[in-house]
Amino acid sequence: MSKRRTAKPRHPACLMCGATDPRELAAHHIGGATVILCRKCFRRLALALRVNPSPIWIPPDEIEVIGHALLAEADLLAMLAQSRWQFGQMLIDRVRREAPNEEPDD
Repeated sequence: MSKRRTAKPRHPACLMCGATDPRELAAHHIGGATVILCRKCFRRLALALRVNPSPIWIPPDEIEVIGHALLAEADLLAMLAQSRWQFGQMLIDRVRREAPNEEPDD
């Protein structure tokens, strides 16, 4: 059986904020996916994960494991959506500041 290989990005960056300092980045396994996060964004995600339900069975059964994985993935996606919205808004604000004072054509 061969080992599954995953491609490493040439210039890794935090999935949330785009930080590129290699001393701050680490790969994390969240909801069945491996993502690159900086320390700050991982702490934010870890805080969000703390409000998820605690395990019911020790060890958890398969359905419970899937449920926790889906909750973790949903927390990650919610943070990612917020991050992307803020970045998009920043770009629009930048264009507005640099645009001439003319009314846009409809």
